[in-house]
Amino acid sequence: MRTHERLMEIGPQWRDLCEEAGASLFQSHAWISAWAGATTDRDARDLWIVVAWRGERIDAVAPFAIGHRYGLRVLQWAAQGYSDYCDAVLRPGAAQSLLAQMWRALEGSCAFDFALLTDIRPGACIHDMSEREGGVLRAYHREVTCSRVVSDAPSGAAWFDDHPKKFRQNYRRGLAALEGNASLTFRLLAPDEEPLGPALARLCELKRLRLGEAAAHSPLFSEKGYPMLEALIGAMAREGALRIFVIEREKQIIAISVNFEYGGELLAYLTAFDQAFARGSPGMALMIDYIKWALDNGVKSIDFLRGDEPFKRRFATHSITLGSLCYGRTAPGRLLLAGAAMYNRLRSRVRGGSAAPAPHEGLQSRPEAHSSRGE
Repeated sequence: MRTHERLMEIGPQWRDLCEEAGASLFQSHAWISAWAGATTDRDARDLWIVVAWRGERIDAVAPFAIGHRYGLRVLQWAAQGYSDYCDAVLRPGAAQSLLAQMWRALEGSCAFDFALLTDIRPGACIHDMSEREGGVLRAYHREVTCSRVVSDAPSGAAWFDDHPKKFRQNYRRGLAALEGNASLTFRLLAPDEEPLGPALARLCELKRLRLGEAAAHSPLFSEKGYPMLEALIGAMAREGALRIFVIEREKQIIAISVNFEYGGELLAYLTAFDQAFARGSPGMALMIDYIKWALDNGVKSIDFLRGDEPFKRRFATHSITLGSLCYGRTAPGRLLLAGAAMYNRLRSRVRGGSAAPAPHEGLQSRPEAHSSRGE
């Protein structure tokens, strides 16, 4: 399946599959179709979605896209770089060999030089296609950590009170510093309460300032606007999953977090705060507030998603390592992957075992602001 029109047509069957399989939000039809509809560089991102049908129902779906890097065609996940957990979706009870059949069908009809599939959780379906399982995909050197808070606390207050006294004092001191003589409010923005445009504009303003300081770039926050971010957030709002939390000072947003509630979890997708108030740690205060909100509302898992930033480790109770898989289909593709592996080994030795990213990491088009969302 290669067209956005056909992608929209199979929405009901895709949703049924994801619901039965307990798939991640990032494999949902709403997420993938929002990404596909907002992608502007059509020539660089050619949609290739492999679907296995059983009568009128879908038994498996593997969402891919073809990009172009260094003059070569690279097979990636659809929405790779914007999604934190990537995988195929397989209906419970369906044969594991179905994915192998789908891969063979893909290779037989899709021209690409190499595959680079990132952000794969342990136990993901696509691992059935790895070398250790007799498949063609092999491990790639890129890994990333995801962390989360899992708590059985009966309330947000109980979770907060279970922390050391110094932790609680620092939180309250930070709030006092933020407040000063002004009014300070934490709240959840309801999609039907007010237009989300001003909040998104403020988020982009804060992110662009941060990116400018770091001399970084992100397609989520380009100078021409933020159509991809609007598309993804709009899709989550329509799904009823959007949760935007803010701290306002005199009705001015000084910290904002875009989260999604999905599958019984709260997913912290993007966070930003006003550096002018850094002394009061508004980003940390906002994290504490939305964790308390989640626990008060029956959500026992708060996922900080990709990135091993220190501020996440202060709260996290669990973490996992996401892996990557690659496959050289043509001689140029195999040569590039071999060069990336050699580069990484050399850098690892030079740095005493601490592997540095190779220039080939740019193959992934990973939005920089997305890989370090919180600040």
